Amino acid sequence: MARLSQIKKVPYILEAERELSKNEQSVFTLQDLNPMQAAQVYDVLFEDGKLSFSIRSLIVAAELGIVGWHNVIDDADKPISFTHHAVKLLPVNILTEIGLEVMKQSFPEFKTVLDANATSDTDVPLD
Repeated sequence: MARLSQIKKVPYILEAERELSKNEQSVFTLQDLNPMQAAQVYDVLFEDGKLSFSIRSLIVAAELGIVGWHNVIDDADKPISFTHHAVKLLPVNILTEIGLEVMKQSFPEFKTVLDANATSDTDVPLD
């Protein structure tokens, strides 16, 4: 019997903001990637024919996995409403941190490898 899995949505607080008060924390709503989105990330992960961890794969995962947020502000401290276009304007360090979390949620088979390579700032082969 075919069984559909539920797409989970979970809140995510940036590591640098976890010690701040609730009012100061940016909270991102993340969801597991659906099969089509997972395929998009796999295409980047296996771009050269072998599995490789890259900044680009994390950014793609973040752009697909972020489905909402609150308490995100611009340079003038004005709140920014969530849109998929606004996600593309987040700083790279935020996108990569969130992308790593989305990948861990969506690809549990890669969690150990992703954790081991989380501090890399360049492409790292995973084989």
